[in-house]
Amino acid sequence: MVYPTLTPLENIGYASASVDVANRKLYAITPEGQSFLGENKPQVDTIFARLAGESQTGGSGVAIVIRAMWNLRASVKLKLSGRAATCEQIQAVSDVLDEAAKKIERM
Repeated sequence: MVYPTLTPLENIGYASASVDVANRKLYAITPEGQSFLGENKPQVDTIFARLAGESQTGGSGVAIVIRAMWNLRASVKLKLSGRAATCEQIQAVSDVLDEAAKKIERM
């Protein structure tokens, strides 16, 4: 779950990757990423507060779904805000989200 999140962050310039002597990929936040993080501090604080609450209560099935929704939200936001998305990309994201909603409704 971490690398699929870090790759788009690297692609839009919020993180940079390097390789250490053991050939492991290391990520660091860029100044642009730090700025974005600062601009979105209330949301970040809310996420960390929720995570802290889950660890204290042992988590729940609902917490797993909420985490997944936040992950989805972040992925969509990064995909569409990092650079000018094409009409095709916007339509593809919309199609995936609509299909996911339909599948959940059918459960």
